[in-house]
Amino acid sequence: MKQPRFSNPLPNPLAPDRVFRPTGIDPATGMPLFDIHVKQIRHDAGLIDPASGKRLRHRAWGYGTALQPAICPGYSFDLRQGQPVKVRFSNELYGVTYPPAVPVDQTIHWADPLNGGNPPTDPIPGRCRWSRISTAATPIS
Repeated sequence: MKQPRFSNPLPNPLAPDRVFRPTGIDPATGMPLFDIHVKQIRHDAGLIDPASGKRLRHRAWGYGTALQPAICPGYSFDLRQGQPVKVRFSNELYGVTYPPAVPVDQTIHWADPLNGGNPPTDPIPGRCRWSRISTAATPIS
């Protein structure tokens, strides 16, 4: 049995159900607040078990909020230029690690996989990291 091609359509990243909604207002700054968590989820990538013909689900890391379930691929931010927001990331990958035999391509999300020789800045499970997203952009000429 061959795997079907393109069985799951790619989501529209700006569809209303695929955009992060603020979870509140930051009391110190008055900026919209996004409390985002990453957690392990079961994901359907459209693969079929060749023996049984049943759809296979695999473990993936999804992003969500208290208002929106964790999904993969994650939600988008739909913000206006110059609109500051505050984002808090919570790592809820308690005890989740890669098996030692699985290579991890660190260049997928990082432009500098070695972090310029500095210690990594990824959050520790159960702790939070604050980020301020500035939507000010420089037009490309």
